[in-house]
Amino acid sequence: MYTVPNPPGNQNTVSLTVNDGDTLVLDYIADAVTPGDNEFTLFDSEGIIVIDSGFSPATGNYFNGSASCPTCPAVTTITVNNVVADAAEIGWTK
Repeated sequence: MYTVPNPPGNQNTVSLTVNDGDTLVLDYIADAVTPGDNEFTLFDSEGIIVIDSGFSPATGNYFNGSASCPTCPAVTTITVNNVVADAAEIGWTK
């Protein structure tokens, strides 16, 4: 269980670390003080929206599923350029 802290200002971003196969349950409990001032979005590891509650969501379960983490492709060629004391340009192909 994780409760999102109430930040100063109007927005809060929370990143949750999950492993492949982990169960993820997203239950939302509407704020009793300002129930119409909330909304949330759940993104997958690729930045694609999984759930968008819209403005003023109702209390309830919005997601119940397993995490599916994509496999990183193998690197085939690494290039290193412009190496200096505190930086380098590194590139690769998949």
